[in-house]
Amino acid sequence: MLYLKESQETESAKRILSNKNNSSVFEFRGIMKEKIDLRLQKTYIALHTNFKQLLEEKRFEELTVNELCERSMIRRSTFYKHFTDKYDYFSFFLQEITASFRDSLSSKEITEDVGSYLTHMCRELVRFIKTNERLVQNIKTSDLFSVLMRIMLDEINSDFYRVLTQNYQETMTKSQLQGTAAFYAGGMINTLFQYLKQNSPIDENQFIDIITPHFHLEKTAHKMQR
Repeated sequence: MLYLKESQETESAKRILSNKNNSSVFEFRGIMKEKIDLRLQKTYIALHTNFKQLLEEKRFEELTVNELCERSMIRRSTFYKHFTDKYDYFSFFLQEITASFRDSLSSKEITEDVGSYLTHMCRELVRFIKTNERLVQNIKTSDLFSVLMRIMLDEINSDFYRVLTQNYQETMTKSQLQGTAAFYAGGMINTLFQYLKQNSPIDENQFIDIITPHFHLEKTAHKMQR
């Protein structure tokens, strides 16, 4: 029964990942956040706060939509109106965290120096891990650790692709933009995965030194002509 449950949960996660790129709701929930009405914003804040608390208390597979809704004081029907399941919400949760990493940057800083932007995102990710040790520990010890990391990879990849498109769509094809975003996101998340898997302490400067030498967009973008 446990194997069946894990298989069903893994299939659910795979479905979320395969449908994500074709779902406009993800873009609406993140990038268009300022247009969401106040009541819905309060719902999202309650869900975010309580989901984070639950992840600090237990592993992802032990967390249920029922208890998330009870703690957030919202109806299950409200949750399912906006999210397919807990995997869908986990993806949104990561999207909101990724957006918070950008809060200290101006739009000018994001568009004028993409290399610095990517470095900033790496640094913020390491700092988030260090300030949320219990949450990270429960994700790391989860039977679904690799699945959750894959969802995180997809979120970071989507963010990098969006920023690269804003800056290099005139000099790079769509496939080049997708490949570059996948390369940078993959390097960042897979390096993180190895640190967590081996229970190695993450030194912020060391992590940055490993990742950032590959951020040479200003030099390489003009070589990737259509």
